[in-house]
Amino acid sequence: MNICKVFVPFGALGTGITDEAFARGMELGPDIISADAGTTDSGPYYLGTGRAKYAKEAVKNDMRMLMIAANKQSIPITIGTCGTCGVDACVDELEEICKEICTEEGIPAKIAKIYTQQSSQVLKEKYRAGKIKPLSAAPEINETLFEECSNIVALSGVEPFIEALKAGADIVLCGRATDTAVIAAMPIMKGCNEAAAWHAAKTAECGCICTTNPAGGGVFLTVDESGFLVEATAPDSSCSVYSVSAHLLYENSDPFYLVEPGVGD
Repeated sequence: MNICKVFVPFGALGTGITDEAFARGMELGPDIISADAGTTDSGPYYLGTGRAKYAKEAVKNDMRMLMIAANKQSIPITIGTCGTCGVDACVDELEEICKEICTEEGIPAKIAKIYTQQSSQVLKEKYRAGKIKPLSAAPEINETLFEECSNIVALSGVEPFIEALKAGADIVLCGRATDTAVIAAMPIMKGCNEAAAWHAAKTAECGCICTTNPAGGGVFLTVDESGFLVEATAPDSSCSVYSVSAHLLYENSDPFYLVEPGVGD
């Protein structure tokens, strides 16, 4: 049976995790450490300015913890939506942080970068060709809108992550990505049930928010060919029917029918 174990230490890189909860997650023997690093919940400022929300020191502290542990157990790391907003410059900034840690800790690491920033000119051409339409209930768009945007990013799915992992990357740093793609990539690559992989990723995308104590702990996923198991890594927390079900209603109107963003073209 194809099985993949994913440790999600936090909902956003830079927010931290307790040493005890992190140690427990690594003791469970993950195949990969996966974490999101961005959000649009904080509003348009970060994408508009191309800046990260969290301080470099906080991000570096979290990344150091991940890299030391991953190197010790010879497993990869995937990070999505670098620098809160996922612009190319933020991917480069996190790469520099990783390189600093490699030097300071003596860690050899092959780093893969996935850029998702888009050209306004290319998008205008796509719009003219009828390939760009507004989201449901969103304002109408026109050609001038693309020029007015300071930064435009696309959403990456699992495919670029999978290609990077297959190429032997130890650390995959992605621009804007769906919160679930960064987590679902390895289980899908390993042949686990795709529905289970996406459902598991949706459950764990915000880290310990799906647990009974959403503060300072991580979550651990075990995905196979039939379903998935989610468990809290903090000693004072657990994953209850209520806590998991509640999170499945986050950004969803139906907890049984999950719709991932994006359409392949």
